[in-house]
Amino acid sequence: MFFHGPVGQNKSDAVDLYSLGITVPGVNGEATGKISISEVQEEGLLMGKWFYNINNAAYQNGEIHGQIAASPY
Repeated sequence: MFFHGPVGQNKSDAVDLYSLGITVPGVNGEATGKISISEVQEEGLLMGKWFYNINNAAYQNGEIHGQIAASPY
């Protein structure tokens, strides 16, 4: 699983920010972890300019892709 950003209008300008390994095989795997981000990265995250991509052996360029949106809790 990879996190990319910041995303402008052209997603090809996004860079890999962090990767998180999913260690449970199968359909219902989990991933947890902690990262530290800079204030600039936090701003991009809160503005919805990050996305994630989940890869596997069959789909090495990504099987699941989604935009990350901040919401109040």
